[in-house]
Amino acid sequence: MEPLGLNDSAVMLPELMSRHLLSLLVARSGPPSTGELSRVTGLERAKQAVWPAMKFGQMVIGLVPWFLFSILTARLGDNQVALAATLSAVAAIAVAFYQRGSGVKLIDIAGVVTFVAIAAVGFIAGHDVDEFLANFARGGTTLILGVVMLVSAFTVPFTEQYARESVDKAFWDSPRFHATNRKISAGWGVVLVVMAASHFTAGALDPIGEAETSGARTVDLVCNWVIPIVLLVGAVKFTQRTAAQAKAEGDAQAAEHAGP
Repeated sequence: MEPLGLNDSAVMLPELMSRHLLSLLVARSGPPSTGELSRVTGLERAKQAVWPAMKFGQMVIGLVPWFLFSILTARLGDNQVALAATLSAVAAIAVAFYQRGSGVKLIDIAGVVTFVAIAAVGFIAGHDVDEFLANFARGGTTLILGVVMLVSAFTVPFTEQYARESVDKAFWDSPRFHATNRKISAGWGVVLVVMAASHFTAGALDPIGEAETSGARTVDLVCNWVIPIVLLVGAVKFTQRTAAQAKAEGDAQAAEHAGP
């Protein structure tokens, strides 16, 4: 049997607790009364409604094409941006196909449209445009993704598409479910916008075209790699902290439903 992950544990724990409470009720006084059953059911429903468990791994998979483009752009150079965008578009289509069972995700659609557009421009335009894309396409694509995430936080948070895979449909309209996902989606959006600014700074101060003559590319290392990695780690920790806060609030609400 495979070990349970954090998200799996978050989904199964309410059910296990409810079964345990039912077994205690039966052991204590025989079959539970209708009131006791309602109280246990209320506890389970409260926990499920306030614990918006999200398949975080699925979201990470959705971000792979974006990371791939950033890596390929840096490795292939200023003459191969169109190729990097094409491969990233193929990756985005593959991810969308892989996750099709739970519905096409917003960031998958954004990835396909963005990378197809960059590939088309890269193949049609001349060398000057290729060089511009090599230096600023990473920042541009990251900005697009960040804006998509931010806008979704005020409409339908993109993280809800992943959270719904682990939460019963009856709780999709829960105020706490929406609020938690809005907060996480907005947090990721802000992180991506800041990351885009870092990429733009690298493109302006340490362009790829000067790599052969500039020696050590400190600005590129810091702005294109160190800062983005730090920001991503911060986003993950923010997500975990927000989920932990929702869990704590869920515990309190569940305790109220359980009664004395």
